[in-house]
Amino acid sequence: MQFKEKPNGVTRMSTEFLAKNLLKVTGEVISIEGSIDEWKDNWTTFVTDTGDTIMVNGFSWGYGGEGPRGLFDAAKALGFTQLTREAIAKIPMSSPWKMDKYPLVYKKCPCSSCS
Repeated sequence: MQFKEKPNGVTRMSTEFLAKNLLKVTGEVISIEGSIDEWKDNWTTFVTDTGDTIMVNGFSWGYGGEGPRGLFDAAKALGFTQLTREAIAKIPMSSPWKMDKYPLVYKKCPCSSCS
């Protein structure tokens, strides 16, 4: 399932849209992605482990205002503990980005034939 908010740029409305549609998606949100469209609008996409997505337009990054605070609050509520307000403020405003909830961890195989 895919849910995309109508562009509005209002943090409160995006928070409400996200909360309402989290009840409709399946799986756990495992990734948050930020992008900029051709009209220079910020989009934050929440991706579940089943491929469902929720796109909102009222969260932002690259400064310390209401939009970044909304992004931080949503990420924290969804268990993205490694994302800080300071990190959100430092993401360049015009750059796409992605945050995974569970970073890939590589472990060497313990068997002697793989060493």
